[in-house]
Amino acid sequence: MSKKIVLITVLVLVALTLVGCGQKQTPEEILNEFYPVMEDALASGDGTAWVEYFADDATMEVPALAPQPVAGKDMIEAAMWPGVYGAAGESSIEIVQLEVDGNSATVYLMYTGGLTGDFPMQDLIEFNDEGKIQSYVVNVGVPAP
Repeated sequence: MSKKIVLITVLVLVALTLVGCGQKQTPEEILNEFYPVMEDALASGDGTAWVEYFADDATMEVPALAPQPVAGKDMIEAAMWPGVYGAAGESSIEIVQLEVDGNSATVYLMYTGGLTGDFPMQDLIEFNDEGKIQSYVVNVGVPAP
């Protein structure tokens, strides 16, 4: 009888563990991974790992550089690396303020140590239901309130 209880207990624990593994990450958790990956990409000039955070049909917009958003994960990578972000050089990114409301995030950052000097940024990010970035707007020179 005790072997059955041990087996049932083990099966319940395994089931609970598997259910916990299926939980999706919160926007805060995703962003806490995203920005260090971005720093690594800035250092290497390779945005491959960075772009994996985007949905296949994501859009990215940098109003200071172009009037139209870039659409599609592949186009985002082609447009942003190595050109825009590659030109920034190795930079440090410090999250100054992070505001999350549902699937939307406003992130105020400070870029330091890059080829273009130190400057504040504001990222407006929308996540889809799978936890991928659906929309990403980068506002250059916008400091935290």
